[in-house]
Formats: sequence, structure tokens, C-alpha cells
Amino acid sequence: MKKTILSYLIFILLFIVPSFSQENQEEKSAPLKGVFVVGTVQNTALIQTATIWKDGQARHLSDGTKNTWATSVFIVDDIAWIAGYQAHGDEPSVALLWKNADVMRLTDGKRDSVASSVFVSDGDVYVVGYETNEEDKAVAMLWKNGYPQHLSNGKRSAYAKSVFVSGKTVYVVGHEYNDADKPVATLWTNGRQRSIGGAGSAAKSIFVSDSNTYIAGYETNTQENTYATVWKNGSTRLRLTNGDSQAEASAVYVSGSDIYAVGYDSKYNKDGNHVAVLWKNRIAQILGDLTKHSMAESIFVVDQTIYVAGFEDIKEEAATPIVWKNSTPLYRLPLGDFLADSIAVFVK
Repeated sequence: MKKTILSYLIFILLFIVPSFSQENQEEKSAPLKGVFVVGTVQNTALIQTATIWKDGQARHLSDGTKNTWATSVFIVDDIAWIAGYQAHGDEPSVALLWKNADVMRLTDGKRDSVASSVFVSDGDVYVVGYETNEEDKAVAMLWKNGYPQHLSNGKRSAYAKSVFVSGKTVYVVGHEYNDADKPVATLWTNGRQRSIGGAGSAAKSIFVSDSNTYIAGYETNTQENTYATVWKNGSTRLRLTNGDSQAEASAVYVSGSDIYAVGYDSKYNKDGNHVAVLWKNRIAQILGDLTKHSMAESIFVVDQTIYVAGFEDIKEEAATPIVWKNSTPLYRLPLGDFLADSIAVFVK
């Protein structure tokens, strides 16, 4: 998937939750309900503008004078917590956290930083991402209620991609580069770092169920193909593909005894393009059109109903985000032409 500044949507996260409202103060006190999407739209001045949609109705999170991206959202009662960043011209990028319409800078803006994921537990707000140091190495970061914690030592670049809080334990996954400049899938548990993959691996998403951790990502083999992989408790490896294609698990969800993962596999397309896939207990279900480039990025399961979010190409350098319900397309954002990089779904 090509990435250009002409994108309309860089990172989307979609919520189906029990209403985001800006009309009046009374509605703000009610629990949020509806279908929520966060992402970025390019305005007429060619500026990327962080945006939240409720049931397809857009509300911009920034004034459109500087490039901003929204990357993740977590709904609690009447509050939409949204992670993202600002990056404009030659200025360093700045990790951001929105509380509904109010925005907080997580760094001083002197060095590049990005917020990738947000999770709220017992009134505490956890955000992960990275900030570069004086040696221009990315340092994996955790911000709890705005206070920063370094997860990596800054000797090699590391990126935190996803956070999940269970009880008093904070789990973060991502990757750190090794001495050979290869990414290595990494798990941080209350700040303790552990490599869970070999060279050429990365962790994208984490889910915790019954004290077991499930981590979605990929591994690379000697042929430079990739396995879509789920790690259970950081050690048991559940490979979802056979290593003869380019494949990745972007997200994981556990419901009862069933393990769901979503991502893509290129083996289903004659030209080697990515095709969105849902795996249930390692059995693949194709979601995307076999003639197009598509990816599934997130999954949520409620009462045996499976929601998957992703995107599909509609023409060169343009795509549309899609939500599948039980493997059938349910929802497409009517945004016109744009480039989608990621999309995720949350159901509450």
C-alpha cells in the first residue's frame, strides 16, 4: 500500500459502542453510543486533519492549519480518549492525546514523538508510542495520565504499538531493533522488557484473557517471507500461515475458548497483493476481494458476532475503510478518495 501526503485517511480506529455528542452539555454527560471512527482527512489546503466520525458525521479535532493524525480511541462513559500526533513541515512530530475536543501535548515538541495506542482502566489513561532521543533513536514510551516512562534504553530504536491493562498489570507490545538493524517483537510487562520473536519479527496488538496474553504480529523466514503469528504468553507460537507468502496478523481477540486474529495474506492474490483475512482458531476466512488489495486491521467479538475492520483498494493510491460483520461488509465510510493505512474496530 503506497503512502503519500495525499492521503485522506492515514490511521482509522472504529468504535461501535453504547453517543458522541458535541451539541450541548446535557448530551456530554450521557454514555457515548454509536459508530465512531477516528483518522485523518486532507482538507482543501492539503493539510491532514485529525477527525472523529459518529455514524459517518465528521468532526475535526484540529483547526486544519497543521498536519495532525488520530491513531487510536478508547471510549469511557461520555469521554472519547483519542491518541495521535502532529507533524507539520520540518517541525518535530508531537504525540497528542485528546479528551473529546481538548488536546494535550505529551512531549515538549523538541524531538519527534508519536502516540500509537490508548487504553483506560480504573480512571487511569495509558498511552504508548515513541519519542526520539539525542542520538535520534526512537525510545518506546508509556505515558500514564500524561507522565512519561521510558520502556527501552535508547541504545537501539524501539517502538511501542499497543497497550492493554489487566488489573494492576500494564502490557505493552511493539518491537526493538537489534544490532543487525532487524526488528524483534517485544513485550513489556509493567516495564520489564522481553523479546518474544527472532530477527525480522514485530508485535502489533495485544489482548489479555484469563491472565493469558495473546500477541499478534509477524515473523520473517529465510526466504524473506513472513508468517502471520500469534504468541500466547510470549512463548507459545501459533503460526497462522505457512511462510510461502507475505502475511501478518494485525490484531487478536479472545472470546471464550476461541482465538481470533485478523490481518492479511498475499497468497490469495495472483499478483501477490495483500488480501484481508480472518483466522478463527487458526482457520482462515477470506474477507477481501481477491482481485484487490485489502487488509484487516482490528477485530472485536460480542455475543458471537464478529466485527472486523480494515480497508480495500478502490483504485490506485486510494482505498476505502470497511467494517465486516460476520465476514460480510457492513459499513463503508463515504469519504471519497483517500489512502487508508490502518483501521480498527471496538464494540461496547
